[in-house]
Amino acid sequence: MPTCANKPTSLAEKLEIYQATSTRYRQWYADQEEHGGRCFYWSLTLMGVLLQNGYRALIQAGSMSWPIVPPGQDDGKRVHPRSSCLA
Repeated sequence: MPTCANKPTSLAEKLEIYQATSTRYRQWYADQEEHGGRCFYWSLTLMGVLLQNGYRALIQAGSMSWPIVPPGQDDGKRVHPRSSCLA
């Protein structure tokens, strides 16, 4: 299916995408509800739903891809300086 980076989205379409993502996430990851760190799985699920609906999905969040502290200064404790998540 062709995708478009600037495809306009109505509120109704956004709600459909939200509902489809929520349903799929619970189908795929229901056993993960007790554990933390679910943002990756939500993002992965949303990306699949967006692609199925003709949207170009590009996840740009998280600190795993972009170091924010030089390697010699990284103590490995914080994921992001403004984040409450710990590594």
